[in-house]
Amino acid sequence: MGAECTRKTVSVSPAEKLEQYAALTDSELERWLRPAPSIPDRLLAAMRHAMFPGGKRLRPILLLATAEALGTAATRGAGPAAAVEMVHSYSLVHDDLPCMDNDDFRRGRPTVHRVYGEATALLAGDALLTLAFEVLASSGEAQARRLVGELAAAIGPAGMVGGQAQELLSQGKLDRDGLLAVHAGKTGALIRAAVRMGAVVAGAAPASSELAHLTTFAENLGLAFQVTDDLLDLPRDEAAGRTTLATILGEDGARRMAEEVNAAAVGALDFLGPRAGTLRCLADQQLSRRS
Repeated sequence: MGAECTRKTVSVSPAEKLEQYAALTDSELERWLRPAPSIPDRLLAAMRHAMFPGGKRLRPILLLATAEALGTAATRGAGPAAAVEMVHSYSLVHDDLPCMDNDDFRRGRPTVHRVYGEATALLAGDALLTLAFEVLASSGEAQARRLVGELAAAIGPAGMVGGQAQELLSQGKLDRDGLLAVHAGKTGALIRAAVRMGAVVAGAAPASSELAHLTTFAENLGLAFQVTDDLLDLPRDEAAGRTTLATILGEDGARRMAEEVNAAAVGALDFLGPRAGTLRCLADQQLSRRS
């Protein structure tokens, strides 16, 4: 964990803030994923298997940290944060299916389709995706329309789904620019949406300079996240003959790229001054994480 994550800000360190944001997200997810007579037990169990225990909760944490950096209580973003994490989890459930990446394990446990079958896993992903928009529609936020628009644009054919399709259609023959385009959609779009949705929760105007700076932060952070993933997977990808940014640039080149885009992300936060401490912490973590 970087220095930014351990430096104290008043009485709460950024690292403690991250834990609080994750706990707030989990609490909101629990509220929406409770048993109900109208929900088949097996479907709910599959949905909960996808959601709990969670991963890093990076995307909802980004949303909450952004809202608070702009002066709004994190609790106001609990619903949108849960919605973003539902969408992220749905995408993982579908990515793991045999027709996609065919993965048997995620986060050290059997994937949803290995436990509940392919059909139920497909439906669980569908249910999480649609529930996310129900959460946004029920959030009571005056900016609900903007929140829905941000999330829908990020995960549709010009965003996450489009990036995934582009990767599949390329059959592993992408060059550097092609990979950057894929990652901007497949990985970066939802990270970008999470940050922008946090700004919307805080009341940022659509054409405001603060939203523009935060978008620059998010886009660079998303790329830093992807390059770090590629570095962590480099030995396995080289052995399998896969093409990634790390295999194209080499370990040293990919590490330099991660450092450069991380610096660009952090630099875009200068307008926030000390209020950017937690967001800087998240950026620092991308360079030092081991999983």
